[in-house]
Amino acid sequence: MYRITDITKDGKTRTDGRYPLRIGSLVEIVDMCVGWRLNLAYVKDADGNEKSGFLSASQVVKIDNTPSLDEIKVTTLNSIYTLTKA
Repeated sequence: MYRITDITKDGKTRTDGRYPLRIGSLVEIVDMCVGWRLNLAYVKDADGNEKSGFLSASQVVKIDNTPSLDEIKVTTLNSIYTLTKA
């Protein structure tokens, strides 16, 4: 399980649309492959409340991670998602 710790564009945290509501959420990775859409299943919101549904982001163009997978940065066509192991 991972926490969405940041979503950025052009080096700045996204504050538009629903992005602020996504930051802090606990998620499980459903699909994360270069060339495919990033798909995450919500588990809890930033306040720890149960949350259901999926986040389907744009196509993944790059994945960077630490060797232990404690942090993963997923670059999509529109944003960079930072996921930290929860």
